Amino acid sequence: MSILCAGLVACNEPKEPEAVGVVLPVSESDVPEDVAAFLTEQLGPSLSDYFSREDGDYEPVLLTINSNKELKAVVPSTKLPDIDFDKYTLVILQYYTTGGLYLKSQAIDTDPNAMIMNLVFGNTGNGLGAMFSNYYCNLYPKLPQKSIEIHTTTIKEY
Repeated sequence: MSILCAGLVACNEPKEPEAVGVVLPVSESDVPEDVAAFLTEQLGPSLSDYFSREDGDYEPVLLTINSNKELKAVVPSTKLPDIDFDKYTLVILQYYTTGGLYLKSQAIDTDPNAMIMNLVFGNTGNGLGAMFSNYYCNLYPKLPQKSIEIHTTTIKEY
């Protein structure tokens, strides 16, 4: 299992990233129904026990899961669906946003030397200043077992 804690990357000109070799999540229609239900209904609430943070630590944390054994280590008390880890990699991301930010898009850029998770946040300019924990859980086509850097871009929408 790759666990990477990375800082947010500042951008001088916020724009959606352009990339070569972009890997998108597996389409919902291609994910078995029991796996999709697990990802949307069961996994997120189970993750709060796994992720912990110290006060003031709002850095995103990304996990790549490539086996049922690795997934069981993250959510030991949850009944797991049969995920074909020969075909898929499960990417779990914990990130914090304020009430005015939302995750607009995501993709993994592949490069011979690195893999980069590009997160694009929309900023509506509304909402509370409090930080909220969010979880992003999705299947990707099988990814190489190497760490994934996190890059973020925020686009003002006001």
